[in-house]
Amino acid sequence: MNKILLSSLVLLSGSLLASEKPISFNQVQLGYVMTDHDGPNGDPDELGGFLLAGSYEINDKFYVAGEYNSSSDVDVDIIYQKAGVGYFNAINESMVFYGQLNLVAVEIGSRVSGGIDDGGVGLDLGIKSSMVENMVLKAGIEYYSVEDAKTFVVLGADYKFNSNFSAFADYKTESDDSHFVLGVSYSF
Repeated sequence: MNKILLSSLVLLSGSLLASEKPISFNQVQLGYVMTDHDGPNGDPDELGGFLLAGSYEINDKFYVAGEYNSSSDVDVDIIYQKAGVGYFNAINESMVFYGQLNLVAVEIGSRVSGGIDDGGVGLDLGIKSSMVENMVLKAGIEYYSVEDAKTFVVLGADYKFNSNFSAFADYKTESDDSHFVLGVSYSF
C-alpha cells in the first residue's frame, strides 16, 4: 500500500504541462459510489450508492469542505459524512499540497446483525497536480478514527471539459474497504 502511494507521489511530482487554470478547491461533486466492504462476519458486501461533496476557498490558503456518501445493498446500509477545514499551498505552478481536519460520522446498519452509529475525527493529506492539460491528478491518504481507526490510500483524476465542468474518478482503499467513485464536478 505504501509503495502505491509513494509511486503515485513520485509520478505527480514531475511537471509535464501546466494547465491553463490553477487547481481550485471551489467545487461541488456528484458521483456514483461502488463500495466493497467486509461485513461484521468477514463476509464481503458489494454496495452501490451516491456521493455529494463540495469545498469552498475561504481565502488563498484555506477552505471548508463537506461530504455525504451513502451506499447500500440488500443487507447493509453505510452512510459516511464529514465536514472539515483545510489548508492548501502551491508546491509549484501545477502542484498543490493539501491537508484537511475533519469531523466524521459513520453509520453502518445491518439487517442481519446490529450496526455502528458513531462519530470521530479525521485527517486528509495529499497532492493535486495539473501535470497534463485538462487533467488534475490526486494522490493522498485519508485517516479517520470512528470506533476503529482506518487509513485509506486515495488516487483520483479529474478530466476538465472546460473551466467549470469535469468528470472525475476516485479510488480509495484500506484493509476492509475499498471505494470507487465516478462522477461529475462543477468548479466555480
